Amino acid sequence: MFIKIAGLPRRIKILIMLLCDVLLLPLALWSAVALRLGTFSPDVSAFVWLFFLVPFVTVPIFIRVGLYRAVIRYMDDKIIYTVVSGVTLSVLLLMGAVMMGRATGLPRSSVIIYWVIAIAYIAASRFIARGLMRTLEKKGDRRQNVAIYGRSEEHTSELQSH
Repeated sequence: MFIKIAGLPRRIKILIMLLCDVLLLPLALWSAVALRLGTFSPDVSAFVWLFFLVPFVTVPIFIRVGLYRAVIRYMDDKIIYTVVSGVTLSVLLLMGAVMMGRATGLPRSSVIIYWVIAIAYIAASRFIARGLMRTLEKKGDRRQNVAIYGRSEEHTSELQSH
């Protein structure tokens, strides 16, 4: 299955990342509320609209900060900065929506917990994808190691001129 994903066009892979984010962001918010309230089944009925709002606010931010431009296979640790900046902007807008929408029942500290969990979920998804892609590259790599020895053309021309 992962080999099929590795062979997909780049646009499809970006769409898969985007869909993962659409699922992970509400999960991060739910995890934050559940951790804050100390239960696996928190009552979120008063602010359930936030779970739908979070991906619609955050995904455009991720697009704007360039999170979907990164090539997973070759990304480096700089992606953390991009994730942190994107999630931070998202949290600021989420706090504004909570205040304007007067979301009752949402513990304010759960927004900070959401910030940490969302960064962890989004960054972890990228690094897991990178690990899978690199593993698939190594398995599919049929190149043979060779040693190249001899003189370079520059070195040869220098010897001939003397």
